[in-house]
Amino acid sequence: MSGVLRMDEKAAARSVNFRLLRPTLEGIRYNANALQVRLEGPPYSKHPDPASTVWSHWAGLHNASVCLTLDTRFGQLRSKQYLYDIGPLSTLDHAALYDHRPECMRVHELDELRLAWTGFDYQKKRALTMLAWGTNIELREIAGEHPISYLIELARSLEPVIEREQQPMARRSYWSRYPRYDLNMCRLPGYCPPSSLWRWRWPWLSVDHRWQTEMPDMPVPGVRKLGREVCAPDWKFDSACVFGAPSAPGEVQVLFHPSSELGHACLWLRQFPRDNAPLSEPAFGEWPQIESHSGFSRFSLTNAVSSNLQRVYVASKTVRYGPHDALWWQERHGYLLQLSAGVKHSLHYLCGLLSSVLQDTVEVF
Repeated sequence: MSGVLRMDEKAAARSVNFRLLRPTLEGIRYNANALQVRLEGPPYSKHPDPASTVWSHWAGLHNASVCLTLDTRFGQLRSKQYLYDIGPLSTLDHAALYDHRPECMRVHELDELRLAWTGFDYQKKRALTMLAWGTNIELREIAGEHPISYLIELARSLEPVIEREQQPMARRSYWSRYPRYDLNMCRLPGYCPPSSLWRWRWPWLSVDHRWQTEMPDMPVPGVRKLGREVCAPDWKFDSACVFGAPSAPGEVQVLFHPSSELGHACLWLRQFPRDNAPLSEPAFGEWPQIESHSGFSRFSLTNAVSSNLQRVYVASKTVRYGPHDALWWQERHGYLLQLSAGVKHSLHYLCGLLSSVLQDTVEVF
């Protein structure tokens, strides 16, 4: 890893923009005084010498991460932790499992709030991935053969190294410290992120953006005005990102976090101008254009309709846990409500959120 420093656990936890987690499972051994810490650096397009300092060709960002090697009774695991903040992405907790044998991907309940996913990552290694305390974790097998049940037990044991308040995404986000997204990942020919309605998932606009901790003061035509009460009591407003000029924003992204403040899931509401959106509204009876990745990423598509006949297109990885993407158009805008996977995030639960946002009863048929 280029630009890696060696730090002890507590120093590393204070140096990165996410909650560093450590395993507490009995029998796990690792060097707590020599974690591999990669500190944040300028994005690829703004680095003074990008030719010699590229960390990530595919995304262009030089975000912070922490790696450590875990010695187990079955062999060795590599643990990588970071903040996944390149924009709304409901598959944020298992995106790394779509590049190799995605048909082997499985979801597991850890407790009443947390989920973990198992499969094989882009290095073709057995892996477990999850989102917990706002941190993305990837456990990769590098030696030996670890039973799935052991990986799940290990994931269940993770806890923060130090207790500290979870800062809003507007302060934690790598992109809040740089004025443009401009991710070259979206421009690579033939690359499709692991999702279905992925054309709506990524920040496409090459314009300046502003993160803020106040709800955007703007009406949303046909939808309840964005407010802190939209998704209560399970969710609370966290941050917003506005693209374009303040007088005529080109896109608005609003992030909600669970009211529990544990950071095990997230909810995004995204608004696009109808005339400048990556997807066009399909004709009646047709479906939005979707993509596939690794030949296996088409989420199940469902129609949801409100009592006033507002049509919502829903894409779900699993009906029971999600993640879910709900897409609709109304007047001058298109909207995407993204719900990450969760123990209680069923398709029925998503319809309840849609009913709250649209102020109308929404049902699947």
